[in-house]
Amino acid sequence: MSNGLKIVLSIGGIVLAGVLFKVLDPSGGGGDFSEDGVSHWCNACQEIVMVTVSEKVTYYEEHPERNGQPMGCPKCGKGVLMDGQKCPAKGCFYRMAAQLPDGRPICPVCKEPFP
Repeated sequence: MSNGLKIVLSIGGIVLAGVLFKVLDPSGGGGDFSEDGVSHWCNACQEIVMVTVSEKVTYYEEHPERNGQPMGCPKCGKGVLMDGQKCPAKGCFYRMAAQLPDGRPICPVCKEPFP
């Protein structure tokens, strides 16, 4: 096999992997970098707060003493934020989805199957 063909096949494999990642990623390829941010729950005000990566970076730059600790709540200023997801069925906050016996995901709080 020639070096040119190896290079073309390698580039094709990398492109294919990128496309598959984008298609199969449940966050739509956005992950923590989505414009709307990622769901967090405050243990004090019990509100769901959306936090972007840039907001986290700014927070830890302004509060270096909190590095390695959960981010403080930007709404109430009293609690700390926990990572999780917002239920697509009823808007509940959960840490990890549950499953029905057939494998479909459901919200562990309201028990509604995800659309």
